Amino acid sequence: PVVPELSAEEKMAISGQIKESLLDQAKAAIIIWQTKLLLGRQLTDSETTKLNVWLAYIDKLNNIDIANFDITWPETPE
Repeated sequence: PVVPELSAEEKMAISGQIKESLLDQAKAAIIIWQTKLLLGRQLTDSETTKLNVWLAYIDKLNNIDIANFDITWPETPE
């Protein structure tokens, strides 16, 4: 069977869902470090490095224009 091509609106909706899902995952990854900082605790050097990597990833995601259908999603930090 022939599969119809997605409309521009459908492609944008899918891209938006992917972007939101990736942002949710990133926010979940940094919540412990954010909580520590809010409580006035210090992060280890390793935690600070990881937090900065995740924040850079979030910045990259936020800069993605979902109207562009040829999206190269950034690599998820480890």
